[in-house]
Amino acid sequence: MLNDLPMTLSAESKLTDNLHHGKQLLEQLEAWLNFQALKANWFADENKSLTCTFVLLSQQSFQQTVSQIKSLDGQQQAQWTLADHNDFMVKQAPNSRSVKAVLAISEAVLNSKSDDNALLNSELKQTLVAVVNTIATQNQLDNITIE
Repeated sequence: MLNDLPMTLSAESKLTDNLHHGKQLLEQLEAWLNFQALKANWFADENKSLTCTFVLLSQQSFQQTVSQIKSLDGQQQAQWTLADHNDFMVKQAPNSRSVKAVLAISEAVLNSKSDDNALLNSELKQTLVAVVNTIATQNQLDNITIE
């Protein structure tokens, strides 16, 4: 995928290594995500345009990351928002147009052995929409939808 897309999606290697066509799936989701944001007019105003990095982690790695963030000092920790369901975190410094989101992928989905990754694709889209709409709310942007 091009490195200059406003939204990028990556995953820890143990996730992509265990998925059927893992890298291809991530590229498709990244393109879908950028297209949904484009349709929602996220890039119409350069002053409001965001650069978003999404990182997919296993549940175990996600919990380790949450623990690391909770050990940060107050100001650094305050830049992170943990979702109510504890399945993603969003980091955005005040007045920054750069956002980082870390998402947990359930073990049940990771253990599914579907050749077309349909379950994973569906869960990832649902989670990505929840994360993106959290970011949209924080930045006065329109929400996106799954189509």
